[in-house]
Formats: sequence, C-alpha cells, structure tokens
Amino acid sequence: MNRISFLVVGLCLTMLIATGCYYDKADIIYPAPVCDTSHAITLSGDINNILSANCYSCHGGTADNGGGIPLDQYDVLKAYADNGILMSAITHDGGAQNMPKDAPKLSDCDIAKFRIWIDSGALDN
Repeated sequence: MNRISFLVVGLCLTMLIATGCYYDKADIIYPAPVCDTSHAITLSGDINNILSANCYSCHGGTADNGGGIPLDQYDVLKAYADNGILMSAITHDGGAQNMPKDAPKLSDCDIAKFRIWIDSGALDN
C-alpha cells in the first residue's frame, strides 16, 4: 500500500472512531416536557385526564376496588378536594393514604394542576 492509501485508511478510521461513539446526556437531548399551567386549569380539560390515567381504574364507577370512593362523581371529588384529603393523598404527605396506591406519586406537574384547580374552588368546569 502506498502512502496515500495509508493516509486515506487512517483518516477513515479516525472519522469512524470520532463519530461512531458518543456520550449523550438524555436530559439534554430529550428534555422533560414543560409543565404548562399558564392556562386556566379545569376539571374537564386537565383534572379528568389525570384522574382517568391514574385513578379511575380503582376509583371509578362503583369503586369497589377504591374503598367506595368514586372519584368520577363530581360531588365526591369536590368533597375530597375541599377537606384536603385529595391533596394529602396525591402528595404523599402522610395525612392520608398515598395515592395512587402502591405506586409513585403523580408528577410534580400533575400535582401542581390539582393544587391550582383546588385553590381556584375545585369547580365543575
């Protein structure tokens, strides 16, 4: 092999090594979604989606699995929001049984949405 061939092979290997391996930081490349609480947080637009994804499997319908607490009924949800048990349960602060049961607490964003909704009167909106 002549000198030019060695240079070309060397250059190709250098490029392959330099570009073939990299260390990425997932939080920089894939940042967490932004928590948008800039709009009015509503039961129908925000809270019901969180409840549906995390709570209704136990606390919906007849709520046999959820201690008889059907959170899909507004009057029941409102009572737990007003007496503080709902926030205590989802923040895992020790004042109520941690919810979701046997699972990590909701995301900080979801908890913030509940807090805003409750602080705004926990309206049926």
